Amino acid sequence: RTMAASAAAQMSAAIGWQLLPQVQAYRLKQAQVNSCIDQLLQMDTAASMAPLMVAKVSRQFAAVSDLLAELAETINSTIALTRHRRTQARRLHLTDIPANPMSIILALSDLTAIAHLKSTARPIRNALRPIVRRLRLPKAIERAGVGGVVQFDDQLSHGDVMKAMWVVEEGGEGGWGEVGDTLRVAKHCGNCQLPVTVGAGD
Repeated sequence: RTMAASAAAQMSAAIGWQLLPQVQAYRLKQAQVNSCIDQLLQMDTAASMAPLMVAKVSRQFAAVSDLLAELAETINSTIALTRHRRTQARRLHLTDIPANPMSIILALSDLTAIAHLKSTARPIRNALRPIVRRLRLPKAIERAGVGGVVQFDDQLSHGDVMKAMWVVEEGGEGGWGEVGDTLRVAKHCGNCQLPVTVGAGD
């Protein structure tokens, strides 16, 4: 972030130095034109100026006015676009990162590392929540050998999802194998339907 901010500051300074000579020249010419206009308005134009010269000055006024309007529109558009980009940059969060890289990080991390990641900042926590719920927990259930036998309530809070993931992963296939076998027998005997949904109260 610091390097990006420094690069942006350097670019801003470079653009400023590039525009500064043109801005100074424009202001100097504008001051000269304003002085000439003041002198012109103090003259008795009807008696002192030829009609052709009046027409020429009028045409140039119109042309310059159009150019000034175009310049003002360009400057305003540049300011608005720059402010919009800055606002968009400030709004970027880790939730804007595609799910695949975050999923790889989660897949290779143990529960302790995930807990540490969760506690670092709200954007990271918000980015982890849907990935843990949709990817890490279902994979843990499959690895425990109870896929299609046990599922967790979709309405679980994120804290409960983390607990569920811990229970499944710590239990592993050895701990859950007996549970899975028991539930399959219970279904065969007509005592339950699979998958069994585990809620927060369980």
